[in-house]
Amino acid sequence: MKKLRTALKRVFCLNAPLTMLICVPSYILVGLVLNGVITDPFVTYCAYAASAYALIITLTLLHRAVKKFAAGFYKLPLIKKIMKTPFGARFFSSVSFRTQIFLYPGLAVNLIFCTIKFVSGILYDSARLIFIAFYYIFLALIRSFLAVYFGKTKKRNQSIAEEYRLARKCGVFMMLMNIVLSVMMALIVTQNQGVEYPGHLIYVMALFAFYNITVASVNAAKSKKHGSPVVSAAKIISLTAAMVSMLFLETAMLTRFSTEGAVFRRYMTSVSSAVICTVVLVMAMYMIIHSTIQLNKDDSGTLQRENKS
Repeated sequence: MKKLRTALKRVFCLNAPLTMLICVPSYILVGLVLNGVITDPFVTYCAYAASAYALIITLTLLHRAVKKFAAGFYKLPLIKKIMKTPFGARFFSSVSFRTQIFLYPGLAVNLIFCTIKFVSGILYDSARLIFIAFYYIFLALIRSFLAVYFGKTKKRNQSIAEEYRLARKCGVFMMLMNIVLSVMMALIVTQNQGVEYPGHLIYVMALFAFYNITVASVNAAKSKKHGSPVVSAAKIISLTAAMVSMLFLETAMLTRFSTEGAVFRRYMTSVSSAVICTVVLVMAMYMIIHSTIQLNKDDSGTLQRENKS
């Protein structure tokens, strides 16, 4: 595992000069393709591949820059004063508390999106929009379970067994959500429709989506070391939402820029949907199976919390 991590860092974590050397021509090339200056299929595929790699190494460089900024950020006089307050001390020292704080904005956004999509689906008689609304409903339900749990922890300490029960419940609802997601993507593919962003907003959404999935992936990979099944579940939910956002972005990009025709768009969307739905299913099954195994250990008296966050 360490060798794999080292190899991935060598490929995707480059220094700033090398990153710029790769990114600038890649972005220029894909810009020429998107504006119809270059139409050769082979060059087009190379441009998309190069731009995808360039975006990844740009985000990893940005992530490292943010971490360096954060190191100096904690030394600022104002931040030191905030860290001396009860809220600040808890926020900067507790992963569980930070997870709780960031959970509520995500829940609010899910509820807003759910309402908008459901009303739009009724008004326009669109099954696709209604299923998108149901996806956001499941996402909001899972996040509400987590929010209720974090609210209970203020009143009393929750046992590790209770955390695993909640993680298993989240896994079950993720499997149900994955069914809705699969039907939703099937409708998008068969109707050959995608999410649309007006004007240049699509570029902003692309940058946000790629940064979001990078951060969500890193947080999900690191979540196990905190020893809290609930924190891990929250990070997995965030990763799932980030992957689906990438899927929506792909449909928007194909709708806006693709010149390959409906067959190509359907093929690309089908493949991406199958991959993401499979990953979500695997994560949901892992949460259910792993939590059940740990709860069986609790019945035998061998379950212990590895590390408190």
